Amino acid sequence: VHKGSLPPPIEADMPNVMSKFLHLGMPLEEVIRASTIRPAQAIGWAGRIGSLAAGKAADVAILALEEGEFVLTDSHRTPETTRQRLVARYTICGGRVLEQLAEGATTSGDRAEVEIEERKSGSERGQAPRTL
Repeated sequence: VHKGSLPPPIEADMPNVMSKFLHLGMPLEEVIRASTIRPAQAIGWAGRIGSLAAGKAADVAILALEEGEFVLTDSHRTPETTRQRLVARYTICGGRVLEQLAEGATTSGDRAEVEIEERKSGSERGQAPRTL
C-alpha cells in the first residue's frame, strides 16, 4: 500500500477530484475529457465507453459548476480555498436515475446496488458495461 495513502474519510470522489483540477487551472472542458474519454482511451475502450454516442455504454453524472468559496484538501489535508467546484446533481446508471441521498451519495435501493455490483463484476472480467 502506498505510504502516502490516507484512511477514510478522504475527499476522493470524482466531482471533488475534478474540482481540484479546476482549481489548479485546468480548463473545464479538459477536466471533463480527463474524466471520461481519456481514461477510456488509456484502457483501450474508447470505442465502447467514455463519450455519449449511439451504441456506447453510458452511466451519466449530471454535474453542476458552483461558484462561491469552498475548501479543498490535498493528501496531507492541507486546505486550499477555491471559488468553483463541481457537484453531482444526478446519476443515471443502467438507464435509471438514482436517488440522491446526501451530498455525493446515490442509490435507488437494493436493486441499483445489485446492478452496480453486476457492472463491477463485468468490468473485472474485461467486459464493458451494458449498452443503454
